Amino acid sequence: IEIGGAADEQRRTFYSCMYRALLFPRMFHEPDEQGRPHHYSAFNGKVESGVMYADHGYWDVYRAWYPFMSLVFPERLGEILQGWVNAYHEGGWMPQFPAPGYRACMSGSLIDAVFADAVMKDIAGFDREAAYAGLRKHATQPGDPDKGYGRTGIEYYLKMGYIPADRVEQSVAETADAAYGDFCIAQIAAKLGKQDDAAMFRKRAENWRHIFDAQTKFFRGKKEDGSWLSPFDPFTWGSPYEEGAAWQHRWNAPHDVPGLIAAMGGAQAFVAELDKMLALPPTFHVGVYGQEIHEMSEMAALPFGQYMHNNQPVHHVLYLYAAAGRADRTQHWVRRVLNEAYSPASYCGDEDTGSMAAWYMLSALGFYPLCPGQAEYTLGSPLFSQAQIHLSNGKTLTIDAPGNGASAMYVQRVDVNGAGHRSAVIENAALVNGARVRFQMGARRA
Repeated sequence: IEIGGAADEQRRTFYSCMYRALLFPRMFHEPDEQGRPHHYSAFNGKVESGVMYADHGYWDVYRAWYPFMSLVFPERLGEILQGWVNAYHEGGWMPQFPAPGYRACMSGSLIDAVFADAVMKDIAGFDREAAYAGLRKHATQPGDPDKGYGRTGIEYYLKMGYIPADRVEQSVAETADAAYGDFCIAQIAAKLGKQDDAAMFRKRAENWRHIFDAQTKFFRGKKEDGSWLSPFDPFTWGSPYEEGAAWQHRWNAPHDVPGLIAAMGGAQAFVAELDKMLALPPTFHVGVYGQEIHEMSEMAALPFGQYMHNNQPVHHVLYLYAAAGRADRTQHWVRRVLNEAYSPASYCGDEDTGSMAAWYMLSALGFYPLCPGQAEYTLGSPLFSQAQIHLSNGKTLTIDAPGNGASAMYVQRVDVNGAGHRSAVIENAALVNGARVRFQMGARRA
């Protein structure tokens, strides 16, 4: 990636991010004398043929890291994905956080999004049918989440459509992640021609509605008897949420943004609540944690209210403005985060094996995957006057932003290959075919 028109600190920040993003996952295989890969399997204790990788937490990296790899390093991505398929073959389940074997860490089965994004973008190099079998298994059968595989609370989820807060910790996060995971599995099923499965999982993807409270307009913990967990304080961290509170988990239906907008009262009301999130003080109540943890401290150190960029659950939130018809608000806030939450020497929170870095690189280039598993990106505000991404297929993706600068963060017009582009999103197919994307920048919103 070559960038032009960047200040020295911006240039150093960008390439520091690229360096950090490419540190993980670790390669966990080596060649024999014929150059064939082999690895010690932490999933069955044997030496196995084939590739393997280790140390990646999907909860962190599905949002930006895997989409970044799909664009810039698709061949390596395919190899990494085959490593996760090999883990399924060797251990019987898809891993939740391979480090290097099964490890119980964080919520959900976000490897669903990792594979869905790759399948929808036609990434090669891994066994799609085997990947689908592994994903379907943990979405339909009980595993052992305490050992690092299977979905937490799936018995309740399959029966009730949500995970009850009085039975399972982090029930809101688990339910929302399961619904999104079901959407992702549906995407793969449809691509593979499994239409009955696709229909089933699409229906299950609507389960986020079971934990959305129409009165408060927040995702809330719901008990097994159908009543809401009370009292409700949107600033209290921890279960039924994860590493955040109701404010940070309020937007956790990236696969159904139109439905979420409608549930919150329409686009105008939705935008007003996004504005409120960024205007509120960074209040936090420690809840079940019992003490202030570093994510709370880091949020309070940022000038973005309840938008907690130091942790991943909100990383798609600023791009929701564009989905609600206010691309200018996306452009304003993304530019502020790029400039105020990153520097060559420091980040506002944990790097988390490339997740924070990938958010910066994609956003600095002018686009971001609002919903991994859909082969598109939401347009934002490019940070540089020019960037060139030399793609592995020999083509070049060129991004021009004439007039760009600190006082010109607003996009006046977008052209793709010389033609006006009015959509808030751009298809992945256009980017990987070597498009020329031109952002005309200005000091006022268009």
